[in-house]
Amino acid sequence: MYLASTSKFINYHKSQQYDRQRLGQRFCNMYIKGAWPELFYQINETVAARMIDTWLTDNHYSDCVPPAAPGWANINAIHVVEWAGPKTNVNHK
Repeated sequence: MYLASTSKFINYHKSQQYDRQRLGQRFCNMYIKGAWPELFYQINETVAARMIDTWLTDNHYSDCVPPAAPGWANINAIHVVEWAGPKTNVNHK
């Protein structure tokens, strides 16, 4: 069982598959300021999800994800439904 923030990020990632980024690659691009090649290049999504969950726990983000880097979506402001195909995001304003 993952944190709510990890689940939110995974569901967002699954809704964005048009760009073919790996789970860890997207997380690093959005939230990690330094290099984390072990996560960035991780092809096993289960391993990447555990690494992300640990990072979010260690940095006290259990319910929401941290602020994203400029140019990336604010996942906390998006209601991401369980992935059922492309274009399942609903923005709440």
